[in-house]
Amino acid sequence: MSILDGAPTDSARRPRRRGRGLLALLVVLVILAGLAVVADRVIVGQVEQGVTDSIESSIDADAVTTSIEGFPFLTQIIGGEIRRIDLAAASAVLEDVPFTDVDAVVTDLPFDLGTRALGNAGTVTASGTLSTAALQTLLERELTDLPDVTLAAREGTVVASTDLIGGLTLDVTLLPRAADGQIAVDVGTLTVAGFDVPITDLPAGLAARLTDLRIDVPGLPPGLEISELNVVDAGVRVTVAGTDVDLTAVG
Repeated sequence: MSILDGAPTDSARRPRRRGRGLLALLVVLVILAGLAVVADRVIVGQVEQGVTDSIESSIDADAVTTSIEGFPFLTQIIGGEIRRIDLAAASAVLEDVPFTDVDAVVTDLPFDLGTRALGNAGTVTASGTLSTAALQTLLERELTDLPDVTLAAREGTVVASTDLIGGLTLDVTLLPRAADGQIAVDVGTLTVAGFDVPITDLPAGLAARLTDLRIDVPGLPPGLEISELNVVDAGVRVTVAGTDVDLTAVG
């Protein structure tokens, strides 16, 4: 059969074969890429669970969730360090101090996939809500030398009360803030029988004891300290931050 008869020549067949070959190669590459993504996500899930298990074994926490950012993740595992982890928990207890609505961001965390062992995190920033009642408990521990002073949670604040001569009661509103890695407590308002009185009228012994009162949050690992504190409806929102932090030493 001749060219004039319309039969395909070898030169006409070659582009078709090359086209089929490129298509087959493309399909293979797409399949391999898909498998790589699946494998990457599987390993992410395993590591997230491993980090969650490590934290739950070292701290009394409820409903811990872990989310790891970054793709591909396999390169991070090969390097032995996770770039960033976002953590959250419905509640967590440091020693016997309860926090709720806890969240944290951890960066540069060494992780051994085989043993699931955690190294010291490069940086940690975490926040949790300390209830007014829990803050009251911490204050009571610091003021055991003032037996005539009682503490009570009232309208989102902590109020210190003491009896005066004549059967009147002095109420002192305490205002928490962050200072030098601790919870500092300032004297806010003073009221006697519902009337505001100047802070200078605070009894000398009580004034000296409540001035520059400092409270440590127990259970924080070395390198992690209070950096910010905000009063919220449920109590105080405490933020801690630090570098080179051993997460397994929390609690």
